[in-house]
Amino acid sequence: MSRDRSATRKLARGLAQLVLALFVTALGLEGMLQLGALAVRATGRPDPGSWLTERRRVLALGDSNTYGLWVERAEAYPTMLERQWNADARRAPIEVLNLGFPGTNASQIRRTFPRLLRTFEPDTVLLMVGANDYWTEPADAAPDANLLARAEAFVRVHSRLWRLLTIARRAIAGEPELEVEKVSGEGIERGHGTARFGAERFELGWARRSAAPPVSVIERTSHEDLVAIADEARRAGVRLVLVTYPSEAVFYGAANATLRDVASETGVHLVDLAARFRAECPDTACGAYFVPDRHPTAAGHARAAELLLQALEASGGV
Repeated sequence: MSRDRSATRKLARGLAQLVLALFVTALGLEGMLQLGALAVRATGRPDPGSWLTERRRVLALGDSNTYGLWVERAEAYPTMLERQWNADARRAPIEVLNLGFPGTNASQIRRTFPRLLRTFEPDTVLLMVGANDYWTEPADAAPDANLLARAEAFVRVHSRLWRLLTIARRAIAGEPELEVEKVSGEGIERGHGTARFGAERFELGWARRSAAPPVSVIERTSHEDLVAIADEARRAGVRLVLVTYPSEAVFYGAANATLRDVASETGVHLVDLAARFRAECPDTACGAYFVPDRHPTAAGHARAAELLLQALEASGGV
């Protein structure tokens, strides 16, 4: 019996020593990587841009205007942006993942945003949302992050070793494909879909409001949701870019005003597509760029991608 207890103690000591050795080794590697990053920055060069993938990753979030309603998915502006950007070999390549879905509102994105950042680990997020806040049911408020989740977020943002291990993991396992599927719908009343990225699954869709509060309440809530998203992106070290809808008609114009206000309040970069489209296409119908319900045509998506590319390039890339 005493021999068994002695063996157990030796095993426990051995495991403790192994854990301590791994911890000290990890700290040493972290310190070396951090010093290397400091040395790179001291030369005046920016940090390496592709820690997590060979390409800079852009995540496009929004509703049917991002999804690409009435056009082929390959014609939606996120795909067009990737294609146009990567056509010039002088630019560092990017990948743009389109997670837009019809009916999406700002509260839905606010609720899932921390999980989206953990899952996709984007360098930049493009966000065009708000028009559906006026007629769709808001999502329940997201629960506050617990201590473990906050610690994980801190390590993910600041640890060079974490990034190095992520590179190794992705090199071995490869990158999953993003699949967005529109499963079912009941006209304007409700719709449902899913997005899959590896083992991760996201529920998408909308339900029409049974009773809408005053417009001022909706706009205040939308503003709060966008500010919360901006705060979360800042904590995660991810660049957020707010993008206005190309059209200013009805709810689009109201949502654009909120997007501009939030960008001004938070210091988040804004790409004002509406202003550019208005200058190029003063005709309210503008059939070249919009279908009658004011969603972009294929030409409208292509032009939106061109304008986004110009704005991103002018502001330092993605």
